[in-house]
Amino acid sequence: MSYGEFLSFSQEDNVGIVRLSRPEAYNTMSAPFFEAMIELQEEKIIGNHELRSIALLADGKHFSAGIDLNYASTVIGKPGRSLYGVKYWQRAYQFWHDCNLPVVVGIQGACMGTAIELAAACDFRIAAENARFALREVQVGISTDMGGTTRLTKLIGPGMTKLMALTCEDIYAQEAYRIGLVERLVSLEELESTTLGYARKMAELPPIAVQMCKKCINIAAESSYASGLLAEEIQGIYTVGTKDKAEASRAMLEKRKGLYTCE
Repeated sequence: MSYGEFLSFSQEDNVGIVRLSRPEAYNTMSAPFFEAMIELQEEKIIGNHELRSIALLADGKHFSAGIDLNYASTVIGKPGRSLYGVKYWQRAYQFWHDCNLPVVVGIQGACMGTAIELAAACDFRIAAENARFALREVQVGISTDMGGTTRLTKLIGPGMTKLMALTCEDIYAQEAYRIGLVERLVSLEELESTTLGYARKMAELPPIAVQMCKKCINIAAESSYASGLLAEEIQGIYTVGTKDKAEASRAMLEKRKGLYTCE
């Protein structure tokens, strides 16, 4: 299987651009989609030392209608889903959370079910004004299993996560912004340029500092206050001695763009 059946990858300078690329199928997702995403990550991102940030976008009118129900009807309830599938497929989304590179996602139209789980795994979310979100798993007799209740509980709190998950209620863009499900709200026409703009902005900053900052925020969100402070102390001691730190200071004093080597 080639990831190209579901996704595309391109690189502009130090920005990697991943696109959901099946608009004719509303960018629906399935086990082959999850496996394609893992394949793309392994082929195009891991070991690519030119990359400094990732932008995740979707072709077509909708980010994703969620799980491919035709596919799901043939596999849900079968032993392989629990014995092999879910734990392995979770890697596809966890990668974006764990990888050193910052990941920004742009969302338009429908973002349903497991598509919300994908968006929640990214570092921050830009939504078009026509975006619409819903967790529909309970409606089809299952619960979220790709990080939805885990990540959304941290992102928007247990009460709002329960409202979405237990009622399958649609959340529209303005409400999504109000509750913190997305961090920026823009017009549909501005969505791609804004998402890529943030990716480019992060790619131009000192890469070690950006990556360490992402790690520290992840640690702070998932551990104790003391652990978070310890992580800050360690990264602070490390980054202050890097070549990129020295270059950043020179560039600021000389009022020019920094030239960073990730050293």
